[in-house]
Amino acid sequence: MFKYSLSKKEKKLALITLIVASAAIIYDFGLEPFFGRWQKLDKEVRSKTIILKQNQKLLRAYDGLEEEYKGYYKHIGASKPSEGYTQTLREVENLSKKTACRILNIKPFVSRDKGGYKEILFDITAEGVIDNFSGFLYELEKLKSPLRVESFTLVPKSHTQGELKGTLRVKRIVFLDASID
Repeated sequence: MFKYSLSKKEKKLALITLIVASAAIIYDFGLEPFFGRWQKLDKEVRSKTIILKQNQKLLRAYDGLEEEYKGYYKHIGASKPSEGYTQTLREVENLSKKTACRILNIKPFVSRDKGGYKEILFDITAEGVIDNFSGFLYELEKLKSPLRVESFTLVPKSHTQGELKGTLRVKRIVFLDASID
């Protein structure tokens, strides 16, 4: 066909160009996709390993969590949400009498269904002397019932008397499921 008469220098340059071009093609179409897939798979394996370790921790703690749940359930028992409202009102009123903290307003905020239990939130507005108010908060947190303070805001009622007025967001858990082993 065609006969080229290339000098020695041109032959070397053509050979080097051919080697560099073929190496670039092999790298772009062979090595880079292979190593890219390899790195992607490696990242997936690492993330799945982390998730698996977290799940193993939960599985190891499952029996303890189940026993703790049964303990709460036996202590509290299953009840209707309306009973949760009345129990909460009763407990908060008893604590306010015990600590001499005045309750100004209690109103249900929202209830959230979480499967086997329901979370009932209340907004409580109270006022009292600093010692009484802190005692009220302490006693509220110390209760063995599933009643917890989620958040609160305190403001001074007056600057001279040392009285506080506060709004508490209180959460109560009510178990709905009557079948527990």
